[in-house]
Amino acid sequence: MICYQQSRTKDLAGEDKIEDKMLKTIVATFVASYILTSAVMAADNAPHVAAKSPIEAGRYLVMVSGCHDCHTPGWLFMPGKIPESEWLTGVPIGWNGPWGTSYARNLRRSVAKYTLTQWIQLIKSRTLLPPMPAENLKDMSDEDFQAIYAYIKSLGLKGDDPPANLPPGVTPPTPYINMMPVGMEMPHGKGPDTHGGH
Repeated sequence: MICYQQSRTKDLAGEDKIEDKMLKTIVATFVASYILTSAVMAADNAPHVAAKSPIEAGRYLVMVSGCHDCHTPGWLFMPGKIPESEWLTGVPIGWNGPWGTSYARNLRRSVAKYTLTQWIQLIKSRTLLPPMPAENLKDMSDEDFQAIYAYIKSLGLKGDDPPANLPPGVTPPTPYINMMPVGMEMPHGKGPDTHGGH
């Protein structure tokens, strides 16, 4: 009888250890699941465009953000009628204003020069020339930047680089659009860097 009780006590102790291990495993699994779910929810809650793929999201962002107006040849005059094969290849028409003259870059060549991280840092840190909406882009989410980058990359290399930007007071040798204000005083303060690109 005493032997039986000792054996039973050992069995109960073993069962307690097994239950303790199971409980710890369940708790650890729950905590890991909670952390993972929280991280996913945080990413989903960040403002960004959702689509079936980053490329599809990037194409949408390029369309609605007005990228084609400056960076796709002919789009400004024939919106929506330029074939995708010509999109974002840069435009050799200058935008002339108080900052000098800026030219819309060939974005296909731009993304080919930089990694994704470099490209995002470049756009967020540099002072881009008008009419590029530089301040708006600084607030764009990294997810949306990744999507735009993926889409532009998917188009492949095409076209040449446009002319270099020109400082104020230099007459552009190319056709240009005059954006000089008329009948108003210019606000004081430092303007955009004429080397910033567009």
